[in-house]
Amino acid sequence: MDKRKKILVATFSDISDHQDKAVVLYEELIGLGQDAYLLLPEKIDVECGTGERIRRVRCPDRPGIAKGTFHINLHSFRFAQAQIGNE
Repeated sequence: MDKRKKILVATFSDISDHQDKAVVLYEELIGLGQDAYLLLPEKIDVECGTGERIRRVRCPDRPGIAKGTFHINLHSFRFAQAQIGNE
C-alpha cells in the first residue's frame, strides 16, 4: 500500500507570478515522485499542461482573505483554550 500523502498545490490568484510558482512547485513535487495535484483558476497566464492531476476551476478574479472574512469571537476562543489547558 502506498503510504505517500496526497499534496494539493492550489492558487486562485490571477497574478501570473503566483500561478507560475504553483506550477513550478507542482512540477518539482511530481519530479520527486510525490502524489501531487494542481488546482488553478480557469483563466491563467502561464503554461500548466494538462492531465488528470491538474484541475482548473471558475473562481473570483481577486479572491483573498481580508478583515471581516472570518468572524471569530476571540474571547470565546481564549476561554476554550483555557478550558482545554485545564483538563
